[in-house]
Amino acid sequence: MKYNVRLIALCFSLLLSPQLWADLVTPNDRVTSRLVVRADSNSSSTIRGYLYPGDTAQLDGSVPYWYEITMDNGTPGFVSKGYSSVVTALSGSQVLRLGSWNIKKLGHGSSKDYPATAQIIEDNFDILAVVEVMQKGGAHGGYDDLIAQLGPNWAGMVTSEPRPNISNVGSAEFYAIVYRTARVSPCTGWTALVYHVDNDGGPTGTGANVFSREPEFGYRTGYDGSFEMTILSSAVPGSRAPNSSV
Repeated sequence: MKYNVRLIALCFSLLLSPQLWADLVTPNDRVTSRLVVRADSNSSSTIRGYLYPGDTAQLDGSVPYWYEITMDNGTPGFVSKGYSSVVTALSGSQVLRLGSWNIKKLGHGSSKDYPATAQIIEDNFDILAVVEVMQKGGAHGGYDDLIAQLGPNWAGMVTSEPRPNISNVGSAEFYAIVYRTARVSPCTGWTALVYHVDNDGGPTGTGANVFSREPEFGYRTGYDGSFEMTILSSAVPGSRAPNSSV
């Protein structure tokens, strides 16, 4: 059986601050309307604001019976421990949004809405594996147009050849990764995606042809050289099998 597999394995650098986690304070289940934020750690001090169920505030400290906090608007204060809880979560700036998207037959036809496609990526992702980048005359015009539409805050990598490696076959595809340069950067020396060793499906291909579209990979390194992550984008055997990402 020949496997039609799309696989992307990446290790990338996160351009983030080292502090990934933040302690937050939120009203607990005893609060039915709002939690008073006071100027000092006593119930007679000035009211500075309120936290409503579902709201969170930065935890700055702890004293008997009170948490010291900073609200989202920058206002400091204190809330009663009896009516609040501490939760630990990723701070918003530390969340890396990643995914895989089969942009159907990218580069074929003239009906693709590149501004809308780029806006979806801008609004929802920091790094994205793009599947079904179609070749046309050996080139990847759809990928090039998408990168241009995303603008200067984005970059990408694309395989140097399609699979199968036949320039006049309309079903041949490249693989691509696009990423937000403020959040992700390549490892030193990695400038392109590389295929797993396999017969390329072209007229000069040699060896066993295990994959119709063999896996490819590229590397990114961690924020301080230690953070690594692998992204997989694949299609299981069968022409109707969905693409998936992990």
